[in-house]
Amino acid sequence: MCKSAIFKLAQSIDLIQVKVFIASDNVGSQKVAHKLGWQIKCTAENEFESGHLYQIRT
Repeated sequence: MCKSAIFKLAQSIDLIQVKVFIASDNVGSQKVAHKLGWQIKCTAENEFESGHLYQIRT
């Protein structure tokens, strides 16, 4: 399901420009990102939590 959604999204936007924030304590999303082959680009923080920015891979 995630791969299909990403594939469709890639047809309308340049995914190289997109970074996804995943909080450090969001283990479920980290596992999904790892399974999809997303790479951590850098550490990041928002006003509530810290985490990483991930590069989407298709």
